[in-house]
Parts: sequence; structure tokens; C-alpha cells
Amino acid sequence: MYFLRLGGIRMLNSEWLASAEAAARATMDRDTLAALRGRPGFRSMMRPWIATWRVREGDSAMLARTLHDIGRYLAGVFALQLHYSPGGLTLTRLAETLKLTGMAGTGRARTSLMYLRFIGYVEPAADGDGRARRYRPTERMLAAFKTRVARDPQAFWPADPAILAIAPQLERDEVFGAYLREMAELTSLALSGYRVDGPNLDVVSHRFGGFAVLSELLLADSQGGDLSLEEPRTVSLSALARDCHVSRAQARSVLNAAEQAGFIEMLPDGRCRLTALLGEHLELLMAGAILVIAFAARRALAQVEAAPARMAAAG
Repeated sequence: MYFLRLGGIRMLNSEWLASAEAAARATMDRDTLAALRGRPGFRSMMRPWIATWRVREGDSAMLARTLHDIGRYLAGVFALQLHYSPGGLTLTRLAETLKLTGMAGTGRARTSLMYLRFIGYVEPAADGDGRARRYRPTERMLAAFKTRVARDPQAFWPADPAILAIAPQLERDEVFGAYLREMAELTSLALSGYRVDGPNLDVVSHRFGGFAVLSELLLADSQGGDLSLEEPRTVSLSALARDCHVSRAQARSVLNAAEQAGFIEMLPDGRCRLTALLGEHLELLMAGAILVIAFAARRALAQVEAAPARMAAAG
């Protein structure tokens, strides 16, 4: 059983991750999230985690645009989950998956597949059985998602030894496939039970480039150590648009939505102050993300470690 002791306290309780259903409940349970937020070392992961949202130097424009839009990112994750599962990626299976998550059904699935084909991320598979057209991810898509998916374990590795163990192995296709299947299954279950209750970060994440813009504001102090929200940040729409690969109007839209939700306060001198409400919601979101990544890492490692025994038994 994997767990990490920080100051004599386990950061993750094993019962939280006993099954996909248990983990999905944990991601939405306030008491569980509060317990995780109170663990030693929790806040030290906030800065590297927020940095995973940034458009990094060397990221292609297409990677930035695709992986910093939560709808497109999740559609891509679920498409890859189906690719790595029996039956493969088809329009019908993607529609069923999106419907279960509350992200609509056939119409959204068709639009997502059209978009993924347009940018060269998926292509028709040559091994279709004639009953349903199957698709497969291109090397371009696999490279982009492996790059993005690997960033979360790099931020969260102190939370659980399984995360530390899986991080350097995600380039291996069988490991990446197992990890992504588990991550997508848990995300799907969590989204199916997700209910909006008051202000939340959806107002940012559901906007194009929303998390990228927010990350630039949060990390603007450029200092190390635990993230501080106290000092006002300088706001430059031109810099946000350039660094996040969005338009000035889109950057302004994200800021306006965050201000209306009470997450930031615009000051008369043009700077902005980040509120305690934003800090609370960031910690809740990060606690849920840690549970998802730890669950996927544990389950994927178990599958990879069991593979040689299964092969030997089959032989």
C-alpha cells in the first residue's frame, strides 16, 4: 500500500482511494478535502501545480490552445481513454462518455471529433470492423497529451510515492494508457455527480485560456516558497494575451468573470488583489486534483506490475 508520511502524518488515507467510486466521493466531500488541505506540505505544492497551467516556453501554439481549454482538454482525455480501452474510439462511445459526465452527447462528441481531426490529433483507424468508424490518436496528439499529463505528477509527487514512481514512466505507452484510463474513469465519475453550489472556479476554467490567465496572475510575484495572495498583482492585458496565447478581449473576459465571482478585486491603480475566496477554492480544487492523480498512479502501477505475471500465466 502506497502512502507518504510527512511529519508522521499520512497525506492520503487509503480508504479515500479504495475504488473509483470512493475516490469520486472523496473529491466532492468537504470533510475529506479539508483534511487533505490541513496536511503538512499541502500548500507547498500549490505553486508548482499552478505552474502546470502556464503556457511554457517551447509549447506549441496548438498545444497551448488545446490543453488550456478545459472542454477540449477533457474531450481529448476521454477520447484517449476510449482508444486505450476495448472497443476503441468511436463517435457513439465518445457520445456515451460525454453524456455520463454531463458534457452533452452526440452533438458535442461529433464537434469534438471534428475539431480533433481538423488539428491533426485523430485520424480514422485502419482496423475498423465496418459497423462503426473507429478513430485513433496521431503521434502529434499523443506527444501533446503526454507532455501535459506528465506535468501534474511533477507537481504532486510529494503527496504519494505512487505519483513519484509513475512520473518517469509516463513516456511508455502502456503506462501512459493505463494511467490515463484510470484518471479518465475517476474524472468521469466525479463529473457525473458534480453540482454547482455557489461561486466556483468554473467561471474561469470554462473560458478559453481561463486557467492560463489565472496562473499568470497568481505567479506574478515570481518568488519561491508557498504561494502568497496578499500582494496586489500588476495587470497587463497585452502581456496576458501574449503569454497565454489569447486575445486581449479574452484576457479581459477572464478577469471580468473572476472579479464578478469575487475571486479578484480590481484596484484603482490598475493592479488587482486576489481574495481569500480564491485561495479557498484553489485549495479545494488542488485537493481534488491530488486525489485524482494519486488514484490513477496507484491503479496504473498495479496494472503495470501485474502485467508480467499475466503474460507468464498466458504463456
